[in-house]
Amino acid sequence: MKKIIILFVVSYLTCIGLSQAQVISDSILVEGNYRTFHYNKTASAKTEGSLVFVLHGSGGNGKDLMERTENLRQKTANENVLLVYPNGYKRYWNECRKAASSLANKENINEEAFFGGMIEYFGKKYKIDEKQVFAVGTSGGGHMCYKLGITMPGKFRAVAAIIANLPAEENMD
Repeated sequence: MKKIIILFVVSYLTCIGLSQAQVISDSILVEGNYRTFHYNKTASAKTEGSLVFVLHGSGGNGKDLMERTENLRQKTANENVLLVYPNGYKRYWNECRKAASSLANKENINEEAFFGGMIEYFGKKYKIDEKQVFAVGTSGGGHMCYKLGITMPGKFRAVAAIIANLPAEENMD
């Protein structure tokens, strides 16, 4: 009986260790700015997996959103998917609302270059399926998802915005 309990405990701990995602933070240089992102490298992620960008709202950051979406990370732990939590420029996105007053909008930060660079990064590093790239975001991150869908339709299979309205054409850059 003691051997069975020990075997069970060892098996359980091994399963927990294998299912835990390794959180990695990195950056890429985009037009003179180091843009940062965080992601999970799960044991189940293999080549040709999907890439999902999870975008924080205005004033937020990827690391905090990563912690708040632990359930999402757990649900995808056994899927062939990489969840990526990028950081907006100084906590904001240069998203699709012309009236947005953040520095990202005022400085016209090139978000398309940032997302294109991340897709290239994950294509080289993890051989993701570049036809299976998605974005989901809340609030300002939702507006950024709309912008990605509008300006980079060939790069994103689908985008989803939560707590964000689709901007009218006259309100877009």
